Amino acid sequence: MPVIAVDSSAHIHVAWYDNTPGNLEIYYKRSEDDGSTWSSSQRLTWTGGGSRYISLAIDSGNALHMAWYDDTPGASEIYYKRSTDGGSTWSAAQRLTWTSDTSSTPVLAIESNNALHLIWRDNTPGNWEIYYKKGT
Repeated sequence: MPVIAVDSSAHIHVAWYDNTPGNLEIYYKRSEDDGSTWSSSQRLTWTGGGSRYISLAIDSGNALHMAWYDDTPGASEIYYKRSTDGGSTWSAAQRLTWTSDTSSTPVLAIESNNALHLIWRDNTPGNWEIYYKKGT
């Protein structure tokens, strides 16, 4: 389940989740030459559960924004991190949801003023509903 985004410098950014360590974790790499060469794979999550279903978006300043869900706390919750240096380093993961049931399948969008918009599905009320959160 890879995701791809291209910044204003035509750098290609790819993230995916992989079961190589024995549970699902998120990895990232980039290419700065139209895909001819790629950076080494960088592991972005280190959890006891499964991290999966990534959304990747890039703002007008080329900061990368990533959301995914992880079931480490028991029920799946939405997490977020960003990189302001082209993917070389990433912020610590920030938990965005605190629900009693499953929050999953996040999708990020960024508007021209760099405001973040996040939607996801959640089963907390006992049936699947779509939720929305706006950030800056």
